[in-house]
Amino acid sequence: YNSSDRSLDYIRPGLVDTTLHRRRNYVSPSLRLRYKFSDRTSLHASYSGFRQEVGLESYINLVDDSKPQGTFAGNPDLKDGWGNNYNLNFSTYIERHEMSIYAGANYGNSRNSRTNVMRYNEATGYYFSYPVNVNGNWGTGAYAGFSMALDKQKEWHLDFNANDSYSESVGYLSVGDGEDELNTIRRNYL
Repeated sequence: YNSSDRSLDYIRPGLVDTTLHRRRNYVSPSLRLRYKFSDRTSLHASYSGFRQEVGLESYINLVDDSKPQGTFAGNPDLKDGWGNNYNLNFSTYIERHEMSIYAGANYGNSRNSRTNVMRYNEATGYYFSYPVNVNGNWGTGAYAGFSMALDKQKEWHLDFNANDSYSESVGYLSVGDGEDELNTIRRNYL
């Protein structure tokens, strides 16, 4: 169980003088399981959920045009996001070969992530931007490897490790007078 109590005093002469206050109570669940097949072989699984708080300045219903390159507007309708992380890990040790073997996988996603809608004017280079909630951010990964001694004195070792991950994140962009388009960025790391 967690509690958050935040306040923001925002004064912009001639435009706004406001105080925002947010108090949130929320549960951040966490679960860990471990199964031992033997003294040297085990499997671990875990889950954690967490709240992604929105900065209070993003809630202010105000258009900020103080920067020459663009305008930023707040969004009082923003929601806090929620993230999930799942992990699974396996490890074993084979004594007669002096070998350690390990592998694992993970997955994470989020709901109501915060991103900015950006409307960009190619002719002037000027942009208009405001925050919104979006769904569709997620990522996964896996790894495996081993380590073993090559001689009885354990002076020489052979180590091998391989991993891969993939993620997708979404955001909005429009150019000119076009409609806001949801863009997806895909990343793959070998």
